[in-house]
Amino acid sequence: MSSKLMEHARVYLTAFVFVLFAAPWGAGAQSWPTTDWHLVAKDGSELTGARASHGETFENMMEEASAWYAALGYRAPNVERSESGAFLARLKDDPDDITSHTSYYGPPRILLTANRGISDPRTAVERLYSASPVHEIFHAVQWSYPAFRRAHNNADALPSCGKGSSAWDTSWFFEGAPTALGMRWIERTSGQPRAPYGTPNQAASVRYYDQPLHKPHVPESLLESSRPDGAEWNAGRHWSCGYGTWYFWYAAGEMLAEEPGQESEYLKYILNRHASWEDDGVEATDQGFRVAAEAFGSSYRFDEGLYEIYPAFIAEYVDHDRFYESPVSIDLEGRSEVQWHDGTIDPLSTEAFKVEIDVRDDLPADASKRFRVSLNPQPNRNQLHLIEGRSLHNRRPTDDAVPYQFEVPVRGDTTFSVRLANVAEDAATTKAIPYSVRFELGGFYGAPASDPYTAPEVDIVPGFSVMSGPPALRTCEGEDARSAFDLITAAEAVGDVRRTFDRGERDIDEMKEAVEDGEFPIPPNLPPAQREAMRRAMESGNVPPEVMAKMRTALEKAESEMAKSRRKAEDNVMPEMAKEYKDRSRLVLNLVGTSGGESCSIGISAVLRGEEGGAQQLTAADDEDHAPGEPLAVGIADAGYLVGSVPETMPPDSDFRTDHRFEVCMMTPQEREQEAGRRCPVPCSGGKLTLERAAQDHAKGTLKVDLVYTDPDRRDANDCPLVERRKLVVGFNITSANQGQDAGTGQGVSDKALRMMGMDPAVIEMLRGLDR
Repeated sequence: MSSKLMEHARVYLTAFVFVLFAAPWGAGAQSWPTTDWHLVAKDGSELTGARASHGETFENMMEEASAWYAALGYRAPNVERSESGAFLARLKDDPDDITSHTSYYGPPRILLTANRGISDPRTAVERLYSASPVHEIFHAVQWSYPAFRRAHNNADALPSCGKGSSAWDTSWFFEGAPTALGMRWIERTSGQPRAPYGTPNQAASVRYYDQPLHKPHVPESLLESSRPDGAEWNAGRHWSCGYGTWYFWYAAGEMLAEEPGQESEYLKYILNRHASWEDDGVEATDQGFRVAAEAFGSSYRFDEGLYEIYPAFIAEYVDHDRFYESPVSIDLEGRSEVQWHDGTIDPLSTEAFKVEIDVRDDLPADASKRFRVSLNPQPNRNQLHLIEGRSLHNRRPTDDAVPYQFEVPVRGDTTFSVRLANVAEDAATTKAIPYSVRFELGGFYGAPASDPYTAPEVDIVPGFSVMSGPPALRTCEGEDARSAFDLITAAEAVGDVRRTFDRGERDIDEMKEAVEDGEFPIPPNLPPAQREAMRRAMESGNVPPEVMAKMRTALEKAESEMAKSRRKAEDNVMPEMAKEYKDRSRLVLNLVGTSGGESCSIGISAVLRGEEGGAQQLTAADDEDHAPGEPLAVGIADAGYLVGSVPETMPPDSDFRTDHRFEVCMMTPQEREQEAGRRCPVPCSGGKLTLERAAQDHAKGTLKVDLVYTDPDRRDANDCPLVERRKLVVGFNITSANQGQDAGTGQGVSDKALRMMGMDPAVIEMLRGLDR
């Protein structure tokens, strides 16, 4: 194909896509010819007597429901019509039969129950079935969408659903969606309390969700039941297959809707998926949710379809163990206990765990106890969603080698509902997946039960947040700072020196190669503007031969000096550094976030006991007696904070707000003793850094330090400068992809974080050059 033809094809395709997506898929896409209904007997004769009164009640309901469906933008039903043009429905003969159905074996035909209790409901079951006409109309609406009709006609039978139970692999939508709209109709017209616990019969009419969402089946325990009685949980196969999925469609509408009415409207976006109704309708449902979320302007989630909606549904609506046929029982007792559970979870299915915790009676009431659930690292873990109660813990570690976990404080005997939902980002490709999950009751993270350290009585969510401090800092928090730290081990510290020489030698080799090729070498770490200026000078031919000769001499000298420095480092610096880090490691955190629209950052540096970090508590480091070559002094080496960018906070004459002027004050016992001897002492504590987790890939804990501001213009009764104090408390729970390759550059910190710290693009570019 020629380039002109290719361009013509692209223009045509663009125009075609524009026309396609500009089509009126919403309300008004197809007007209804009528909303009138006429009811006749099953054989087509007119109704008489009590049956006519029953039929009139249904006619009125169906006309109101049709006006409702038309206003929501659904297509008109595909069903037989009367001679007058009204839609036609038929009444069954048997008054004891409470069921209705829509038949497409021949002319499209709706057959409604003749049971008088359904049109004048008195019992729970009658109220449940009272929306049958509304349900059957939507079946006829579904049949007016060709893609769905074709898929349903080609659907395979589901096992274990029983004959006559609409048991096809599209039934979760074919029966579930009309039932959900029937429930909404009952709410609209009778003030019925909302699902799930409004009435016993509603609760009894929901299926289990430890089965695949799109392939429900009757559990073995219920195979002998034949119909729901309104009292028992999942009492019949009728509701345990497609019908019982109504609760999912009901909840999805609640989650998607931004305005009243949208909770019943969104299903049209699923029905309108023209080419994706194969594979049990999962792809159509997934795409339909995404389109509906965009159309409704869903404010904060669900634009990723089933990947977001299904786990949220499990968390927010299916939080009771009676929604699951076989919840796994986990019992944890005493102060510290661990249990593992392994299994395989089906696509679009949920594994439920009922965790009972029995705390030992002789423990103090304020003893620190925590319940923790960790999902082992494994392939395809991204499709698993960890849930506790109504909380969806969807912030996974950035590194696949880090456990995906959550923890909550325990204050006594309790029961937790933990679920693991399986749905991939492309929901239709979700596969069955093995999992290994750890349930733990314990105290201080990573420390033995007898350890005296006490974990903070706060739940630290992923990211970081300031729990107390100056007003400008109190809302400082960040979720994108989870990689902005490094645990520097002895191997990393020594290796970083070696890597510095490796980079230098590589740069010199590249520059020498450029000179040999007759090119002026451009140092790789220059800011972009300077590199561009040098490139233009070289291209202009303005680099004299004598300059190139001087460059060769300089490079040879630099190469010689580099070799000498490396030998000196290998003989002295590296061994000395290895001694300093013996049984030590250094934790450096740079937490960058926002506070009141401004950037904020927290810096923490500490020397830890242990070559690989670990759980511990630290106060200010006392390094007065530290001799070169001896192990580093354990403790907090430095802590600080900024609000606003670096240029705004550095000049001493800036118009700071008062709360910007607080400084971190940490004193060792010796420093406090010295301070006490001054005429105007300003003592402060050594601070406390509680590390529940300190590893190469995960840092979790709290920092508590004193902040002081000495006002030289205000005096107290002793004629000493007035001192204001604050307590800064920072909680952090962050992960990192840095695996110890480089301690001295910015591998763990995003460009966004560096910009928030006040670095301009040229500095960031130069910093990134050191990482290459």
